[in-house]
Amino acid sequence: MTSIYYQANRSYPLTQSEQEQVAQILKECEKSYPFPERGEALRQYSYDPADPACIFSGSAKLPYPYDDDDETMEMQTEALFFLIEWLTSVRRVIPDAQWDASLEDVELIWDEENGYRLMTNEEYEDYY
Repeated sequence: MTSIYYQANRSYPLTQSEQEQVAQILKECEKSYPFPERGEALRQYSYDPADPACIFSGSAKLPYPYDDDDETMEMQTEALFFLIEWLTSVRRVIPDAQWDASLEDVELIWDEENGYRLMTNEEYEDYY
């Protein structure tokens, strides 16, 4: 199963306002996720006191395959762009953190104006 992973680090924890905003985004994301029976929306991992710099982390799973490969590809593509949009919303709530986000082991690219996106073919070739 393919997943998106994300983590935000900074020297101080989430503020109350940030916590509330992130919780609302995650709630709305889960409520509107188009394939709840086949994957999972953005979710937040529990805070780990052993790693206090990690103030937010989580994952999301793209829908797992149906028997029809074309339908699966369309569903996974729709879910991927849906999740990237919601992850962008979370990052905008915590803009001063150091973020890492990836689709499995391939990092997502951050663009201040447009948010997260996938790598272009050229970027991917340079990445590996």
